[in-house]
Amino acid sequence: MTGKLENKSNIGRMFGSSSTICAFLCKKQRIHITGTNTKKGTVINMSYIEIKPEELSGNTFKMIGSDWMLVSCADGEKFNTMTASWGGMGVLWGKNVAFVFIRPQRYTYEFTEKSDILTLSFFGGEMRDALTLCGRKSGRDCDKVAEAGLTPYWIDEKSPAFSEAKVILKCRKMYADVLREEAVVDSTVMNNYAAKDFHRVYVCEIEKILLKED
Repeated sequence: MTGKLENKSNIGRMFGSSSTICAFLCKKQRIHITGTNTKKGTVINMSYIEIKPEELSGNTFKMIGSDWMLVSCADGEKFNTMTASWGGMGVLWGKNVAFVFIRPQRYTYEFTEKSDILTLSFFGGEMRDALTLCGRKSGRDCDKVAEAGLTPYWIDEKSPAFSEAKVILKCRKMYADVLREEAVVDSTVMNNYAAKDFHRVYVCEIEKILLKED
């Protein structure tokens, strides 16, 4: 079961069986977040600041390859998230972009095909168990967000993320295509595609970066 989006006209949301209520107050570039996670029984009070891509200090090889990230997307009625350890960031077509790879059998794929917006949430190594669960379980079968003890909230109408994240990227799709066997130059790449389930790659403009304040 994925998170459900209710009362779209109100920025406060309730998410399915996780019974998580989140509210926002935005002022200038600082975003204040409060919420309650019934699984953890904790109240969240924190602030994010919006930074420029050049101000992002993390090592992307560690952020993605070692610490992993959550890729999240909504379809207007609900949202889903998945753990990813492949991807990248850079500059393409004169824009700051993120590269996101999703296999077609992943439930999140159904959402990223429908929406032009997705988010990338980075947590550091502290949330390894939660991200492991979100990678192993499918939102088709359970409310894995609640099981992982994560607190979802919305940056805006199309952008689900998580209040435990240290860094959040809001991204807009610019280009999408499927990796093809005939384009493979190094044959060892095919070791990752025994079932020929080639990733769909999304090149996404990074529209916003939110950094959690200490």
